[in-house]
Parts: sequence; structure tokens; C-alpha cells
Amino acid sequence: ARKEMSRNMYPPAVSSRAQYQMAQAQQNQIVTPQKLQELVKQIDENEQLDADVANFLIEMAEEFVDNVTTFACNLAQHRKSDSLEVKDLQLHLERNW
Repeated sequence: ARKEMSRNMYPPAVSSRAQYQMAQAQQNQIVTPQKLQELVKQIDENEQLDADVANFLIEMAEEFVDNVTTFACNLAQHRKSDSLEVKDLQLHLERNW
């Protein structure tokens, strides 16, 4: 049992390291390829996204969130606040989107 417990505490062996790294990257993504495909299926059940297209859309979504969050943080700092509020996000989105 102890050997099994220590095995679960560490990353998988080198043979599956790429799978492990891919799983870790997907946990940090705002939109995963699977979720994007689910969204596409809601629109058209027969549509299949190309991997390059899915990666591009995911990158665009991440850039959008980063851009909005950064701008909203700058607005909060301008208000002399150390916390981000909904109104900071809302102001940026209303004026720019």
C-alpha cells in the first residue's frame, strides 16, 4: 500500500510524461479542446473542428481573457484599489466590446 501511495504522489513515469504534461496544460486552460468541441456539437452535431483551428480559438480565448483582466486590473489600480471588482471588468467590456 505504501508503494502505491508514493506512486500517486509523483508525476507518472517518463513513458507517459508527455500525456501528463498535456493533462497539466489542459487543467490550466480556460477552454479545453474537448469543451470547444462540445460547443461546436451544440451548434452542428456533424461538425468536427480541425486541431489547428481548435488551438487557434483556444489561444484567442486566452488572449481575450488576459487582455480584459489586465485592463480591468489597471482600472482598479487607477481607482486606488487593491481589489478587482465587477465594475472594472464591466467598464472595459462595455467600452471596448
